[in-house]
Amino acid sequence: GASKYKLTLKTAIDNALSLLTISKTVQAEICEKYPQVVNKIDFIYPGLNKWIELDSKDEQKILEDHNIDYEYILTLSTLEPRKNHINMIKAFDIFKKRTNSPLKLVIIGKKGWFFEDIFRIVSDLNLEKEVVFLGYVPNHELSTIISNAKAFMFMSFYEGFGIPPLEALSLNIKTLVSDIPVFHEVYKEYALYTNPYSADKMAGSLEDLLKRQTRNSSTFVKDNYSWEKSANKLLSIINEFK
Repeated sequence: GASKYKLTLKTAIDNALSLLTISKTVQAEICEKYPQVVNKIDFIYPGLNKWIELDSKDEQKILEDHNIDYEYILTLSTLEPRKNHINMIKAFDIFKKRTNSPLKLVIIGKKGWFFEDIFRIVSDLNLEKEVVFLGYVPNHELSTIISNAKAFMFMSFYEGFGIPPLEALSLNIKTLVSDIPVFHEVYKEYALYTNPYSADKMAGSLEDLLKRQTRNSSTFVKDNYSWEKSANKLLSIINEFK
């Protein structure tokens, strides 16, 4: 599998007129591995989809449908090891014990692989009433659930870009993310960064985040991440080949 993939990738790299990736960070990673592409690689950021814009007319109904009548911290991603749910749950447990906070942790995302370990840690820590798994949530309901969160957490060990925190920031939600290079590139000073390997540090950062003033991060997101901007950059790259 892996060797076949590497061979296909090498062939694609050798034959491509241009290579496009989704962040400067990934561009640098590829250049390090394949120095021959340095002069023909660029990045184009993704934009945010229209459905993330909040339509408040169904807001109450959406919250009722999911039985959300409590305040919560939110995370959103497929339930798989790279997304680091286990450390988030451990951090949430430490945070609850330190602060006696009434907040719950809401987890949105379909089951990936090793999801049993995530459910197991919840029962091991007796958090069944405090951690809520909503499973898959359709796109048109997400903006309501994100915009009602007290904070958003996204603790991936690795990403090429990272859309969910950008969605949260576009709705002015306080956001805590892993201290990894690509996140600094994408969210700048609008997110709070913490060590994804330390539940203790994450718990402390969550406390700090909740005490922070809410910032107007939506303007930053709209100004920097739109499909129109992405399309214009793609056009300018294509025009170089004419």
